[in-house]
Amino acid sequence: MSNKTFFIFSLAVIICLAGGWALFFYFSPDFNTHDARVNSEANFTALRFRIERGEPFARQPEPEPEQPPEVEVQHQPGRDESQEPADRSLQIQSKVPELKDKILTPDFIEDLAETIFEHYLPQEKKLTLTFKQINMRYGLYFYGLDYMEDDVLQIRREIFGHLLRPFIIDRLSPVVAGNLTKKIVDIASGRPKEFTQGSKKVSRTLKRSEVAELLTLLARKVRDISNVFVDYAQNKEVDKLMKEYFQAEELLKQAYFYYWQLKEKEHGQMEVLGRKIKQGIVEREKIKGQIRAVLTSSSGQRESSEVLYIAKWIYRRIKTNKKSRDVIEALGQAGLAWARQLEKKVQEMSEE
Repeated sequence: MSNKTFFIFSLAVIICLAGGWALFFYFSPDFNTHDARVNSEANFTALRFRIERGEPFARQPEPEPEQPPEVEVQHQPGRDESQEPADRSLQIQSKVPELKDKILTPDFIEDLAETIFEHYLPQEKKLTLTFKQINMRYGLYFYGLDYMEDDVLQIRREIFGHLLRPFIIDRLSPVVAGNLTKKIVDIASGRPKEFTQGSKKVSRTLKRSEVAELLTLLARKVRDISNVFVDYAQNKEVDKLMKEYFQAEELLKQAYFYYWQLKEKEHGQMEVLGRKIKQGIVEREKIKGQIRAVLTSSSGQRESSEVLYIAKWIYRRIKTNKKSRDVIEALGQAGLAWARQLEKKVQEMSEE
């Protein structure tokens, strides 16, 4: 290799390295040692969970190419369909808009539909899925969500930063609702459901009435949650109550901490702290009751423990992620629209 060729080759390598470093510097988030310490515990929890499940903790792969639509099953003469517990006419054959988003993927629709199906208990006529379970599954383990970041808190900021915008909610919610309703009906009417009935384990396809019941229970659950969002967005008093609640919680934690540090010989101080703890519990429960009263004006779930959990989630989005009440209102209205769609499907099933 001549000196001239070697010089040109070396110069090209240097330029490539410099360009690569510039791109890395430009696209990398600012490093902060405090954030690293704060994130480490959440990262370890998510990493351990995924290792236990045999899943990599990295950016999720690109979704597979869309499969061609299933061919509608035609009636076969002489076939005794009356013995089939499922009604194949329940499967939605109408075209629904394709989900196209950089965060939400078709895998999210599939996973959420399966999760809803798994939490339906036909023998008890219950749907056991909670808002907390949904938040843990998609707000910590990110099933069906695509992202670029590599730690939990940064991923959450990326996801919330994109999805929690009114115009994104308005654009995506009808598509998500349509696809999700279709997927739930398809799974519920075509997949065996395993559950315990009495002392026996049963595996069978759901009956038509049970599919309708699942949709009805889901609509009720979605409406209850959505009403909390709408009530929160429309009542600024809730922020003040939530702040008072967290203050009461913190005072109780401190009182408990000091109480357990005392020794038996410090009986007098233990009595004082004991009374302080009881008073703090009464104050906290009073504030909790006020929060529930404000946020359940549109539904009958005043005694539901889930109301407070939802209120905490909303409060953190407003205070931590700086989301406006318009975002909370948009989420609530999108949920109410989906509840109406589910009820409409149940009505269509009863008329078929």
